[in-house]
Amino acid sequence: MLTVPTLARNCTIKSRENPDIILNIHEKGYRNKPLSEEQKASNKEKSKVRARVEHVFGHMTNSMGGMTTRVIGIDRTTCVITLKILPTILADGLIWLV
Repeated sequence: MLTVPTLARNCTIKSRENPDIILNIHEKGYRNKPLSEEQKASNKEKSKVRARVEHVFGHMTNSMGGMTTRVIGIDRTTCVITLKILPTILADGLIWLV
């Protein structure tokens, strides 16, 4: 997996508001100038992270009624989201109850 210093060397795009944040934007090949093997590997690493995150949110949206909550306060919202995602976490075997 790419570390932050490696990403800083590979990615020239940085956030304008906060220069410490590196945006993980895929590089694009153009006509008569295809991507190098290093750029392809960089895009693949970025895709792995993106796909995992999108699958989690897609599952929450499709099977658990989405991310919309009708509660006030960050503590209650955290509780509602945790209770929504708990069956999925248990089904995936990410938590073992002792």
